[in-house]
Amino acid sequence: MTLRTFPATLAFLVIAALPSVHAQSITRGPYLQMLSPNAITVRWQTDVATDSRVQYGGAPDTLASNAGDGASVIEHDIRLTGLTPDTTYHYSVGTSATMLAGGDDTFRFKTAPLPGTIQPVRIWVLGDSGTGGDGTGRAESVRDGYYNSTFYQDPDFWMMLGDNAYTNGTEAETTRAIFQTHPMMLRKCTLWSTLGNHDTYTSRGEPYFNAFNLPENAECGGQASGTERYYSFDYANIHFICLDSEGNHADGSPQLEWAKRDLENTIQQWIIAFWHAPPYSRGSHNTDTEPGLVQQRLDFLPLLESHGVDLVLCGHSHCYERSMLLNGHYGLSSTFDPNTMALDTGDGSETGDGAYQKTEGSNNGTVYVVGGNSGKASGGSLDHPVMITSQNKLGSLIIDVNNSRLDVHEIGTDGVPLDNFTLLKGPLGPRLIPMGWYSVSDHAGTPRALPILDHTFIEPRQAGLRRVEISFFESVLVGNPATAVAVTGINAAGPVDLSSLGITVTASAIDDRVVVEFSNDSGPCALPDAAKWRFTLNPAALSGTSGAILPNGAANSRVITSLAGDTTGTGRCTGIDLNRIANSGPFNPLDADHLRADITGDGVIDATDRAAAWANRATRTDTLTQPD
Repeated sequence: MTLRTFPATLAFLVIAALPSVHAQSITRGPYLQMLSPNAITVRWQTDVATDSRVQYGGAPDTLASNAGDGASVIEHDIRLTGLTPDTTYHYSVGTSATMLAGGDDTFRFKTAPLPGTIQPVRIWVLGDSGTGGDGTGRAESVRDGYYNSTFYQDPDFWMMLGDNAYTNGTEAETTRAIFQTHPMMLRKCTLWSTLGNHDTYTSRGEPYFNAFNLPENAECGGQASGTERYYSFDYANIHFICLDSEGNHADGSPQLEWAKRDLENTIQQWIIAFWHAPPYSRGSHNTDTEPGLVQQRLDFLPLLESHGVDLVLCGHSHCYERSMLLNGHYGLSSTFDPNTMALDTGDGSETGDGAYQKTEGSNNGTVYVVGGNSGKASGGSLDHPVMITSQNKLGSLIIDVNNSRLDVHEIGTDGVPLDNFTLLKGPLGPRLIPMGWYSVSDHAGTPRALPILDHTFIEPRQAGLRRVEISFFESVLVGNPATAVAVTGINAAGPVDLSSLGITVTASAIDDRVVVEFSNDSGPCALPDAAKWRFTLNPAALSGTSGAILPNGAANSRVITSLAGDTTGTGRCTGIDLNRIANSGPFNPLDADHLRADITGDGVIDATDRAAAWANRATRTDTLTQPD
């Protein structure tokens, strides 16, 4: 018996051992998470445990940089840092010995622009798309409707509004509905998600939280929430705040207290909020009769509207509904008064009643969208009085933002728009004045000293400026008290002493940024309307070497005297225009290492730009002007 069965036993043992010696395969991903101007997270899952390596570079066949982890795991999670803002990278994933995926043009990502940058932004939004892979083809038809639409372009990122995996949010359902349904989009565009009720039905959402990396520590802008259930991030001139409709959102709750801090501290031009269960709907859910939705409307909406939120995106109700421009309607639908609770009762379409127009500031109007129709359409009475349109059709949203314009299209499964509206926002107030420069190492590898930053802003519309954000490309300020900031103003009557006006200037270090704030005895306040404001920062003092502002030319001071104006031709000086390299010696625009601007507008940075910089070397400040 032993001699006859031994070969079979041996064969069984060999077969059982084969997975550990055969080539590994990817069972989920790769996919992209937590996008920021200088970092991104690359994730993937393998069938057996291996170490992790990501190779990346400027072209599919030039992946000269790499990052990895020697731990043997199935869930691979690699954070790439030190990246250049608004730049396309190609990548591959695998082990220290083997590339498992990548190396062609479909494996790529583009880092976020600096906060405050004015440039076109495209966002794709799916709600309740968790039926993907269930055999009905509904989620796939929504996906292909966008892919085959004449509106199609790769989004800068995409979003899911909850109920991302039906029916119970299990790991298998998550793999099927998200990773097997959207493999191409996942590998090239970052996905941001929010938690839906169906996502919580397995182990309180454990498969959801295991699948996603979300910025609980303000890694991508905003304020740290300390949880992945709700968070915020910045992209270009937009601030996004994700709330948790499935958790505690009562007044005084940790979520609401965080949301207040986050909204009070954003200085972005646009604010978009998103979460799962909607405040207004008469689709498959009725926000008049479901107590949780009634309470959510009371908890969330007064806070959001008072802080100038422009657009709210939700799912949960399996239909498409879109409101007029609202403010102040927090009761049942029977209490809605369009004369006092709608700032514009039109359809918001430039081909219809005209675009919605609003100004920055509190309670100036919000549009609410229910987009829970990306996986099923379940009907309902579809007659909520705040809604301009209500449709029992499958679809997805595309959002385009460019400077003071925000356009939204609902795209059906045939690629044809089901709805569209436009928000125009003005006048353009200076919500964000970004000042950015590089802290790099010199050719010998010795870290260069950061300079004093000394910028003058000529701002005809400077009234209303409450905060200034200063960005670094190395986290030199983390943990350092940002005390060495001076602000002086000059108007027609001469220099303005802020202390004489009762205004206090404070600054705090947040990751690789410094946020300068102005306040008086009543709290945050705006600077008076001076013709010029000068902001001076001495990073050396931040590290504790000195508490004083060093004047130009003083010992240990380094003054960046870079170029003035709108170097990129956008009509507005932004963070792109202001990127400068700190130098351990005098600024020399003839040195290519010190020049990061296309002065002549020909699309390249070359000797012509350096000559123009040298010709303007007497300009000692950067001048920013708002467009008319």
